[in-house]
Amino acid sequence: MFLPGARLRFVSAAGPVRAPVTRIGGRPVWLEEPQWPFSRDTGRPFPFVGQFTWFGRKGRFLWDCV
Repeated sequence: MFLPGARLRFVSAAGPVRAPVTRIGGRPVWLEEPQWPFSRDTGRPFPFVGQFTWFGRKGRFLWDCV
């Protein structure tokens, strides 16, 4: 969904983030038991990119799957 005029504002956290909020980098805040995705080809874990709240739904993750 494109939101004309929408702006992003980045703010550094003052300490550890323990709530499922929108964030870029760091480690995910898990809502349930951690389930880190792994590559079928290499067996290595995918790097965590960010976590987003999306229209009131918390805990959507973004992984670098390359």
